Amino acid sequence: MNESSSIIKQGKVQFPFQNGYHGSGIGWKNESPSLIKLFHFWVNFAMWGILVDLGNCAARFFKTKKYYIQIHGYIMLLVCTTTFIVEMIVLVKNPKIFIRYSTLSQIQILHFLLGFIFMILFILQVIGGYVLYLIFSREQFKMNKYSYYYKLFHQIFGYMLYFAGKAGVLTGFILIEDQYVIITSKGIIKLYNNMILVLYDNKIYDIAKVNHPGGNFLMMQIKGREIGRFMYGAFGLETTNIISLKKDFLNIFMRMLTNFIQEDL
Repeated sequence: MNESSSIIKQGKVQFPFQNGYHGSGIGWKNESPSLIKLFHFWVNFAMWGILVDLGNCAARFFKTKKYYIQIHGYIMLLVCTTTFIVEMIVLVKNPKIFIRYSTLSQIQILHFLLGFIFMILFILQVIGGYVLYLIFSREQFKMNKYSYYYKLFHQIFGYMLYFAGKAGVLTGFILIEDQYVIITSKGIIKLYNNMILVLYDNKIYDIAKVNHPGGNFLMMQIKGREIGRFMYGAFGLETTNIISLKKDFLNIFMRMLTNFIQEDL
């Protein structure tokens, strides 16, 4: 297959059309994201893109409610625990990331460092939040300067983690979006300029590499057409006086096309 066919893929199917392609056009560049990457992306998006805001709202705007501390604590514990589990799964499933660290792009390095440092910091924040909860839940608790500063530190550190989490989600979006390719009509015309696409057996093939005894003239006559009628010898080309294919020539041409397809796939 020509080089243009390796530019974009849709799952395991290349786009532009690989021989035998049967489907739609828009796809992924190089390789589609693995299930682990998609799981990592969507879970972290749900946790740090949505749920963390609910936890912050509980602590910021519902202080007059009786159980606002518990609601805030349980939400943030769920966010941090889920994030930790997901990060561990990614590291276990992709241990070579430390070996090929130097080959990563700048945005990949930033996302990786954010996630790694972030994971350590939010563990400390959860522990600190639990200690703060124990302090506030004491019956004889009275606010003093030490507990005030501890609470203030927890709050500031929490906002730092909040914005770091949003940055992680943003860089994750960029990494996912970079794998998509927008295919314009001009791009398609450029890619297909040297291709001879035909329809055979309900599948699309590029037969530009097939050397037909009739020369390039015949190849251009069937470009963009369904060629089953010609392959089986039922019809000749309407625009020529060439008779339909005889059986022996059909067998030769079928072998040529079959070998070409098998080599290409």
